[in-house]
Amino acid sequence: MDPVEKFLRKLSAKRRTVVLRALKAISTGNLAKLDIKPLTGKKGWFRCRTGDIRIVFVYDIQFRDRAYRRI
Repeated sequence: MDPVEKFLRKLSAKRRTVVLRALKAISTGNLAKLDIKPLTGKKGWFRCRTGDIRIVFVYDIQFRDRAYRRI
């Protein structure tokens, strides 16, 4: 099982809804109403705070052939 799925299953329904809304907003690029700050020392890494839960994500865009070479 994915660690994110496992974490979400442990949350109450209300908290899970809040986190899922934040994840959807991040994935669609609707970041205006979220509490997002860059992580220091990690270029392109950000955190989104929803109460006492932190969502850490990478915001990166590249051409497809270059992205696959980095892996």
